[in-house]
Amino acid sequence: MIRHAKINDAPVIQQIINQYATKGQMLQISRNEIYEKIYEFIIWEDSEAIKGVCALHPTWSDTAEIRSLAVVEQYKRQKIGHSMVEYSLKRAKETGFKKVFALTYMQNFFENCGFKVTELDSLPKKIWTDCLKCPKYPDCDETAVIIDIKYIKDNMLEDILQEIDELNNKVKSFAPAVKEDVLQKKVDDIENMSITDKDFWSKKESKHLLKEQSAIKKFLESYRSLLQTKEDCDVLIELYKEDETSVEKDIIDIFYQYKKQTTDFELKLILSDQHDINNAIVTIHSGAGGTESDDWASMLFRMYSRWAEKNNFKLEILDQLDGDEAGIKSITFIIGEYGFGYLKGESGVHRLVRISPFDSQNRRHTSFASVFVLPEIDDDLEIEINESDLRIDTYRAGGAGGQHINTTDSAVRITHIPTGIVVSCQNERSQHKNKASAMKILKSKLYEYEMEKRSEAKEKLEDSKTNIGWGNQIRSYVMHPYKMVKDLRTRYETGNVDNVMDGELEQFIRQYLLFAAGI
Repeated sequence: MIRHAKINDAPVIQQIINQYATKGQMLQISRNEIYEKIYEFIIWEDSEAIKGVCALHPTWSDTAEIRSLAVVEQYKRQKIGHSMVEYSLKRAKETGFKKVFALTYMQNFFENCGFKVTELDSLPKKIWTDCLKCPKYPDCDETAVIIDIKYIKDNMLEDILQEIDELNNKVKSFAPAVKEDVLQKKVDDIENMSITDKDFWSKKESKHLLKEQSAIKKFLESYRSLLQTKEDCDVLIELYKEDETSVEKDIIDIFYQYKKQTTDFELKLILSDQHDINNAIVTIHSGAGGTESDDWASMLFRMYSRWAEKNNFKLEILDQLDGDEAGIKSITFIIGEYGFGYLKGESGVHRLVRISPFDSQNRRHTSFASVFVLPEIDDDLEIEINESDLRIDTYRAGGAGGQHINTTDSAVRITHIPTGIVVSCQNERSQHKNKASAMKILKSKLYEYEMEKRSEAKEKLEDSKTNIGWGNQIRSYVMHPYKMVKDLRTRYETGNVDNVMDGELEQFIRQYLLFAAGI
């Protein structure tokens, strides 16, 4: 939704604008400038975050300027900028301005909003005082665009109503894939079985059935919530068609909620593979490069931790080996229900380019780290593990954990001799608990091993594990000489590296899942 900025929004406004300023696409803005002009700013936000900012700046008695229009990189192409321009134009009309102009590198965008190209010399001379701060002055390479207020539409809902129609069609197309009646019958059947079958709770498969029932219930709840939002949206539109213009803001608000719910549910439909619902066992290994790569591995762990936190996923560290000077050499952790479904596309080599904080000469370094994502395998899945095939070593745990964890042989390392697979766990204070966690990881790795062997892909998997370098990368993170995160499979990219490293992975995850599903 769009709202007027408040004084405590200033740090976020500055961050969003200055990210574009570093690319030479906007003028730098100070916190003090924002404070002085806070009443000019509007922001676009939803339940997740502030995703766009815009200012309407008076320049003359009859003219205003749209400036500081910025949308967080990963949320572009969602009509956020378009909706802020429309809001600003309506605001300008209500205030009494006759014309609104902008200086921009996005000529096509503004033309789509109804603006016309004009000459720089036709604009109020007052604007040149701000231009003096621009490093490109006097050789301005921006395009001047302008719109007459009399041509501004009073109805700002035209595009939104069209998008709602498209969303309605998409939601209708979900029904055959959802099979609501079939799923509800399955839930009811399991419920009846648990009541009528006196031996139900002692059967081995009961745990699996109850887990399946819980997953189906959550899926149906999401679907029915989406249908309810669609119905609420339809009611508001009918009221609007009956000349109830007071519901305009309500329609705009529910539209963004409707759009997000539709997008999220579309991903749930895609996550239909056997193990998508499972917890994810994630392992990060630093590549060659010593401290640089160790630090990069720790940055990746923080990225996934922040993503898990923002999306209410439980995260538990199972094992960690710290770097010699900084960072981590390896870390294994579990992310909760549906973790594997969402993160399975993260497996591969991640490459970082930056000015090294560990290089006294401030040289640019390239670092690599590998990420492996496995589904946590249910206890009731038959994976034969012979005790005679295992070598179990105990050792003193390192790192954080207090006096006890560092002075007893509580850490456990298990080697599966036939396959050479090695797992370890040192997070728990109890040797028994560490052994149980290590066996859980081993079970998942043996399952993955068998699946890879059956698909004749084991050789490729082993190659990727031993060669953490150029040839196997899935994603590049560039912090110098420019800022860019790019997925090499989907080609999706963003210039907002800071947000990605702070856990904003939704678009990368979404794009991969759609790509993998052939959508």
